Amino acid sequence: MSLDLIKEYLKIDFDDDDRILEMLLDSARRYVRDAVGYQPDESDERVKLLLLVLISDWYEHRKYMEISNTKSISQKVRYTIHSIVLQLQYSEAESNENQY
Repeated sequence: MSLDLIKEYLKIDFDDDDRILEMLLDSARRYVRDAVGYQPDESDERVKLLLLVLISDWYEHRKYMEISNTKSISQKVRYTIHSIVLQLQYSEAESNENQY
């Protein structure tokens, strides 16, 4: 996944936060790998979306400030993350079963 795609998704048109975004991408990759139990293929659109959702949530909530709507946003993000992780786990398990 490219930094340009992340910046396009987040609607960022400056370079000041590039190092932060690269760190978030690395962390998101590790999070996904640990969550699904393998390193998923980033050409899979679900994986791209999952990485972008994680990066977006972490970037937008990087400051510890209380916003009234933050809780509901985070719950929606958690649901999206959980749903995609389950799909990736299932598709990998099904792929492994078909190998035997």
